[in-house]
Amino acid sequence: MTEKKMSTIKKRGARSDKNDIVFVALMLILPTLQFLIFYIGTNVNSFALAFQRYEYGEFVFEGWSNFAKVFSSLASDAEVAFSMKNSFVVYIIGLIVSIPLSILFSYYIFKKFALNRTFKVLLFLPSLLSALTLCILYRYFTDLAVPEVIKKMFGVKVDGLFSGAKTEYASLLFAYVFFSFGSTMLLYLGAMSGISESVTEAAEIDGASDWMQLIRIVIPMIFPTIKTFFICGIAGLFSNQFNLLNFYGIGAKPAYETIGYYFYKLTIIG
Repeated sequence: MTEKKMSTIKKRGARSDKNDIVFVALMLILPTLQFLIFYIGTNVNSFALAFQRYEYGEFVFEGWSNFAKVFSSLASDAEVAFSMKNSFVVYIIGLIVSIPLSILFSYYIFKKFALNRTFKVLLFLPSLLSALTLCILYRYFTDLAVPEVIKKMFGVKVDGLFSGAKTEYASLLFAYVFFSFGSTMLLYLGAMSGISESVTEAAEIDGASDWMQLIRIVIPMIFPTIKTFFICGIAGLFSNQFNLLNFYGIGAKPAYETIGYYFYKLTIIG
């Protein structure tokens, strides 16, 4: 091969590499801008706002006084302290009820047990509807349908679940757990699908039961996903409004308020 041909091939290769670099750069411009603006920029701005006060149309640097106000409110304001306690209760319910049930249901679907498709539809249904629509349907079901069913089956007249003080909070907790299944199960199923079939098949050959496979294989291999939910739950302590806004607007009972709902209500009504 002559030197001229070698030179031509090298030029074409260099031109091709340059075109590839330009193409990749153009494809990365939009997602990079989105990341910088909506993730880096938003979080940096949120961090800066923690040290500022809005006054007469402009932001004034406050230092640590905003943090001092928050901690003093937790100590002196009964409503804030009660809201914070409710937020921790909701978080604990998510840890000991929502996450274990989501893992169990995800594993049931992952193993393709009987009626797994039916369970998948029922548990993913909440994520297909808007939160407000789902809360309205749930409210009508618990206040109108449940008392009517009980009356026809047992001949006993009962109030709607949102009408009684004993059942209202339990209904809110059930709704919170049930509504969270769709998104959490999607992530758990995605993590479980990454487990090699050869691993589960080897366990079955060794005589491991489905329960032992869940404890010894599945949970350890999806633990990074579980850990992510723990961390996100802690981060959401101050923003989780427990679906109260969808059920009550700004008129929820103080006994049910979370800190996220309290901050939102404070923003609306001052």
